[in-house]
Amino acid sequence: MTQNIPNTRIELGGYFADIVMNRTQQPEDVYYYIIQKKGSAEVVDWGKADSFEQIERLASSTLKTFASRDSLRASGTAAS
Repeated sequence: MTQNIPNTRIELGGYFADIVMNRTQQPEDVYYYIIQKKGSAEVVDWGKADSFEQIERLASSTLKTFASRDSLRASGTAAS
């Protein structure tokens, strides 16, 4: 089932996630997130899901992980 979604960008800390939809997959649409560090063209993570709600949750969770890791590093705490 095709769902119209707006261009979606989630920002947290020094990262952002763009959410896009591939309408060419059959029989259902596939949603992707692409995470980049602000100011960089490098993709640091990406993922896919079957619904916009799932991909939005995955992207938000992954952004929190990256932002938390950077915060720990900035405070001098080693993160593994």
